[in-house]
Amino acid sequence: MEFRARSYQLEMLDQSLKGNVIVAMDTGSGKTEIAVLRIRAELDRCANAKRVWFLAPTVALCEQQHKYIQSRLPNASPLLLIGSSHLDFWSEQSIWDAALHNHRVIISTHAVLLDAMQHGFVKLSDLALLVFDEAHHCNGKHPANLIMELFYHKQKRDKGSKHVPHILGLSASPVRRSNIQEIYQVEQNLDSICVTPRMYRHELRAHVNRPEFTKLEFSEDLQPVRQGTALCILRTVQRAMAYDTESLLRKITLRYSHVISPKPLERSEKERWTRTVMQYGRKSEHIYKELGPWATDYFVQKTNELYTGNTDTFTKTASRHDEVLSKLLTEYFDQPRSRYITTSALVDHPDSLSDKAAKLIDLIGKQDLDTTGVIFVKERVIVSVLCHILSTHPHTAERFKFATFVGLSNNVKKKAGIHELLDLDSQNKSLEAFRVKQKHIIIATDVLEEGIDVAACNLVICFDPPQNLKSFIQRRGRARKKQSRFVIMQPCTSTKTKTDRWIQLEEEVSRLCQDEKRAREAVLSVEDQEEILDLVLHDRSTGAILTAEATKAHLHHFCNTLPKQPFVDTNPNFSIEERSPKEGVGLLTARVALPNCVGSFPRSYLAAGTYRTERAASKAAAYQCYRALHEAELVNNNFLPTILNIQERCRDLPPIIEVDEAIQPWRLMVDAWSSPELYTTTIQVETNRSDDLSSFRMSFITPMLIPAMSLPTSNQHTGITVKQTSASNTKQLVTSFAQLERLRQRMAALCSPSRSHKDDVANLDFVYICDFDDGQEMFSQHVPSKADEVMAQVVGQVEKFMIAGLLQTSILPTCIFHNAAHIVTALTAPSADAQLNFERYEFFGDAVLKMVVSAQLFTDRVSWPAGWLSQYRDNLISNASLANAAVSLHLDQYILTSAPRTRDGALPRISDADCLPGKRKLSSKTLADVSQALFAAAYLDAGHGLARSCIKVFIPEIRSEQPAFKMPHGASLPRHEIEEVQQLVGHQFRNVTVLLQALTHPSCASHGSEESYQRLAFLGDAVLGFLVAKTLFQHFEELSEGQMTEIRAAVVNSNMLGYVCMTHSIPRKAFGIEPVTLKQFRKVRRDETMPLWKYMRYESKDLGEALDACNARYRSLCGRLQQQMEISRSYPWVALAELQPEACYSDLVQSVIGAIYVDSGEEWGACQQFIDTIGISSYIQRMVRSDYVVAHPRSALQQLAPLAEVRCQRSSDGSFRCEVTVDEVEIASAESCMSRGEASTLASHRAVQLLAIGIDAE
Repeated sequence: MEFRARSYQLEMLDQSLKGNVIVAMDTGSGKTEIAVLRIRAELDRCANAKRVWFLAPTVALCEQQHKYIQSRLPNASPLLLIGSSHLDFWSEQSIWDAALHNHRVIISTHAVLLDAMQHGFVKLSDLALLVFDEAHHCNGKHPANLIMELFYHKQKRDKGSKHVPHILGLSASPVRRSNIQEIYQVEQNLDSICVTPRMYRHELRAHVNRPEFTKLEFSEDLQPVRQGTALCILRTVQRAMAYDTESLLRKITLRYSHVISPKPLERSEKERWTRTVMQYGRKSEHIYKELGPWATDYFVQKTNELYTGNTDTFTKTASRHDEVLSKLLTEYFDQPRSRYITTSALVDHPDSLSDKAAKLIDLIGKQDLDTTGVIFVKERVIVSVLCHILSTHPHTAERFKFATFVGLSNNVKKKAGIHELLDLDSQNKSLEAFRVKQKHIIIATDVLEEGIDVAACNLVICFDPPQNLKSFIQRRGRARKKQSRFVIMQPCTSTKTKTDRWIQLEEEVSRLCQDEKRAREAVLSVEDQEEILDLVLHDRSTGAILTAEATKAHLHHFCNTLPKQPFVDTNPNFSIEERSPKEGVGLLTARVALPNCVGSFPRSYLAAGTYRTERAASKAAAYQCYRALHEAELVNNNFLPTILNIQERCRDLPPIIEVDEAIQPWRLMVDAWSSPELYTTTIQVETNRSDDLSSFRMSFITPMLIPAMSLPTSNQHTGITVKQTSASNTKQLVTSFAQLERLRQRMAALCSPSRSHKDDVANLDFVYICDFDDGQEMFSQHVPSKADEVMAQVVGQVEKFMIAGLLQTSILPTCIFHNAAHIVTALTAPSADAQLNFERYEFFGDAVLKMVVSAQLFTDRVSWPAGWLSQYRDNLISNASLANAAVSLHLDQYILTSAPRTRDGALPRISDADCLPGKRKLSSKTLADVSQALFAAAYLDAGHGLARSCIKVFIPEIRSEQPAFKMPHGASLPRHEIEEVQQLVGHQFRNVTVLLQALTHPSCASHGSEESYQRLAFLGDAVLGFLVAKTLFQHFEELSEGQMTEIRAAVVNSNMLGYVCMTHSIPRKAFGIEPVTLKQFRKVRRDETMPLWKYMRYESKDLGEALDACNARYRSLCGRLQQQMEISRSYPWVALAELQPEACYSDLVQSVIGAIYVDSGEEWGACQQFIDTIGISSYIQRMVRSDYVVAHPRSALQQLAPLAEVRCQRSSDGSFRCEVTVDEVEIASAESCMSRGEASTLASHRAVQLLAIGIDAE
């Protein structure tokens, strides 16, 4: 897996950024990736109006490179210009302007650009960089050299080097033939110098395998041409033509005058007819020499069938001279004396093949079955015939599948030769079949030498020897697998070959491309020597020491603790640099770079001093880096990663713990009756009754202050609804004990209407003295029915608020609440009040807690990678952490798990104080839930400030002050990208570095100092979760905690966010051209869709391939997904699982949210606007509808069949299979799924459908 650019590729990129270079590296070493890195760097720094032009010598190579660059740089809108674009008829500047509009990278052949520049349609001043793939072509009269000669060098002479584009050349061999001086000529022509990796040649060798080179000799002895064979007959035809062409033509036209016109052929037709027959003969002779008589007979038979059989191929191209040729072949070949060797006779006549073909068959027949290879031949006609031989010969046909490739051409004027037996339209399919291993061996001309990306082979055979050094190197480069073979076939009579000279010449070229390597040879000779480093880290507080010898291993250990992510290499990246000769010949230093997932922290460190060995230099660099990590507290005083210090903050509590009963405020009232101070409290009560007592007042006289109360609607078992209560308190001294006594007696009568006054005398010690109040005085005559129950209910509400008040003064003294009703709700379990409970608050409080903690960690731990932040946050806010904090704070005493209890349902009395408080069982999760509910209560009461203060009580690491975000500074984006992304996200960034960071994937290793998006995604995840939770909590139709949890899971899951990232887009204004007639075109507007993910910056080749595959899945699913998202009444869990977007899509959405939050100064409105813009808010509005099914299939399955089991396993082909069983009986399954999640979702969905049908039937 390629997670980041290789060191030698970055070395070549650095060379290219310093000046014009030709990168000379072997086939398969990744030259195109260097070009992509260079193109991106140029686009970042050049003016928006400038373009990069990528040049390749063939159409097939252009198409391949366009596909690769499109995958790696989708935002640059690469444009492919080839013959099928009808470029010959682009005769106006407006057509070219329209075609190139908004395309910053153009890929074409050299001839296309040369023609456009010669006609003035493309100006050299419009180009920022010219990339010459297969740069060795830049010689003589080749269009590549003419571009440089006629335009580049002229403009450089006239205006100077600042007025010409930069040059990057790519070549496996700058020397084409056998003259070493060619390298200097190519350098001069391209105004560049040849370079090859020097510092990392060992890494280059590790990625580029040199195959075993062997020669396969064969005899050139030819068999005599037997009478009646195809070649014999063809020779007879040629002799007849040579003797008297005119007589032969007259003879044929007269004999077949009933089907062809007797009119003589025109001179041009006659010449063409003659050339065709002679060419036919020459090709047959060549096949006879190379492959033998059987192959010649096969070729002639198939060619004759094309002419005489009236096939589609013939009729499409037939002219009058073809008709004459057809009758000529009929005349000579349809004779009793002519005979052909059939395909079945190939085995019966081993001598019917040439020794060369026989040796090839024998070689291929001995190869292992896992062999993949290329056979290079010179002539196209040999390609087709040789493929047929190998595909039918029993020694090879039963072991391998063969394909052909002779190149791709989109030139509408070009037609395939009738004598090549090749279908040019099938060439692309053949190449793709070889790439995916449906074909094992491909037979090709030299067109497959240059650049075309084919799977790495372990066998390359040159059926015809390479013509020059360039061909030798490029063919050999196709055999890139380990233990591969490179075979050149040559006649056994050859005494001297060019091969040995080419090997020697290649070594000379390599030396010329690395002039400074000679000085390095001395360094390599001492690399095995020990070099002592007197570098030691020492920590006085712990006594720990770390020597330079150990720092490199420790640095790797540190990087191993960084968050792992697909397509990202988190290992430290070491690079070796040679010092100036002034400092000493052969002295080195080293630089180490940390992955960009580390936060605002210098990620590149240079070794102090110079060293003789790479090993010592890299250790010195590691020492400097590790010392900086220690100073930044990323490693602790024991010189270990700080993250290792983050252990569980506390032990896990048992699921159920025993605690004291909830605080009984009436017990405190009992003690307070010894005080001489009393308080009068008036409470307004409303009920659900329709009579005149639907609203009344009550007055309380108590020795303690009753807090102000205001409660939402709450249904009780009595049927009475307390819609609103309000309290006003007046302090007074006791002036009449007689009045208190009368009130006690009045309460006794109201609370015990069936008992006599005498029986209640002993029960007058009420803790609360209260009566119904008509507004004038107590002892009101308007008393509701069931007065005792009403009074008990009101007292219960009073006690809830008193408990809330006690909580504030004891646990939350620093948190000033304005509405105690929020605290009451947060403390009330469902068992105490079905309507008024903490479950909804707990849902919202979880999001508040995550947001507050995430924001502070993001600002406090600016160097910590996202993975560390997530681990630390999860530790801080875990249920275990909150439950332990709640126990330490004695929160359990305030949690209401049952309705207020009194003796026999009566009001509490002073005599009840003799009863000791009991114990109760409480789950540890309830403690954590109530803690989170209190955080929600604090936010709802006074916003984030009060929430932070409340959270600090439970998590001391959290500060009550608002965190301050520091703005990053550094690189930026090209202006047109900034404008487009800002339009896309709906936010104008004040600091575009934040935006760049939000778009930078962790695979970007060559982008300097900018940080990846991971930390912003960590913050954005919390922001998104909070805003979604707030939207659901505040919905006008109150949603249950279960509903909100299901909807939130549907909205913020990675598949959903990935879909949003792929769907939300803006149109990029673009123009194109379309043909009106063959020679006329018109300008048309063709806006390009630019989704958010196309602006992501990444460097992993494997990630580019994964994004292409994901985009293909999106195209096939988008219609279905859109319909389900906008019309269906159920959430598309299955379709999203099939889409399976890569994690980077959802990360990108979260990182942009985080960037907006930081850039806007924590402005929630700006973040909410982005969420609205990308469509999440509209999706939520659909999901909250009562008729919308949002439950995940797994949840729905558990509801329908609690005993159902879902089992997933990986198949041998890498796909996943999942089955759903009930009582060990399979009821549904899913196969051939890309992931475990897709398989389980699809299988569960099918099981739910099946079970639902059964329920409906019942």
